[in-house]
Amino acid sequence: MESKRPTLKDLALETGVSKQSISLILNGSRKYPYSEETTRKVFEATKRLGYKANRAAQSVRKGCFNTIGLLLKNDEFWIDLPKPVIKGVEDVFRKENYNTVHIKLKAESFNKIGVESGFMSENMIDGLIIGYENDSLATPCGTIEDSRAPIIWVNRKVDYNSVRPDDESAARKITEILLDLGHRRILYANYSHTDHYSSTDRLLSYEKTMIKAGLTPWTFCGYVPREKRIEKSREFLDRADRPTAIIAYGGTTALPFMLSFTDLYGLKIPEQLSIVSFGGPVDDSTGLALSTIEYNEETIGRESAKMLLRRILSGGAPEPSIVVTPSKILGNTCAQAPVVT
Repeated sequence: MESKRPTLKDLALETGVSKQSISLILNGSRKYPYSEETTRKVFEATKRLGYKANRAAQSVRKGCFNTIGLLLKNDEFWIDLPKPVIKGVEDVFRKENYNTVHIKLKAESFNKIGVESGFMSENMIDGLIIGYENDSLATPCGTIEDSRAPIIWVNRKVDYNSVRPDDESAARKITEILLDLGHRRILYANYSHTDHYSSTDRLLSYEKTMIKAGLTPWTFCGYVPREKRIEKSREFLDRADRPTAIIAYGGTTALPFMLSFTDLYGLKIPEQLSIVSFGGPVDDSTGLALSTIEYNEETIGRESAKMLLRRILSGGAPEPSIVVTPSKILGNTCAQAPVVT
């Protein structure tokens, strides 16, 4: 039969010291200094009885868990935060002796949580990094930006408490690189139904850059079901004045163009068609790695973690948002424009 776990009451009976005093001694409190003899008596009794403090209960009482939550959307068609972002977050917290837990919620649950009404203590976390596009996370005192809860958004365009990539700069760089390579018929395409800020920022930046170069923007932005995307891509590639380059909002828009161009026409990418997209991993296992602009995702993760630590230490004071500038183009589906007649 398993022996009963020693309690503070057992220590008090063993030492003749009150439970409150024992608790203060074990927690290292200096508010009420105890004699060396009393302190020694308590610690010797803990060893003799095999007493171990309930750290979880202590954390709940203190409201400090040394644990950070990564709040992610639990959705069949949703991609969680990129692995480099999570790595950057966890690297920073590991060095600061914080644990990291992943919390996944479906949309209906996400919209109902109040981060100041028990969510933190229920999940035993000191703060949240939110990798979720929803704009309506509620708190009892209004929007999340109005609260002092230690929370940081990743990839959300707000003035405070957020770290995101510079999508305007990314679209401008991609367009300028294609123009420098001699492309003039550049199509911007987005087959998704997202209302994320990046869909607007990328599109407008592309249009401005084309107009600045004296060219007419060529765009298609509208939801296309997955099973119809190859067919839609062929509509553009069947034209006599088909594009020589495509800027795709994401990989799910880029892939149908890649499949259509190689399978239907037997032509080569990037020799006859350049395709560039935004962020995401570069997979060259097939020899054809979609060109994307690097978003420095580990930097985004590290800056998010550092910002959250500052908010925790300051008691929730708001932090100005950080925008991370993208760097170079990766992959091999971007090249000099073909000669067109």
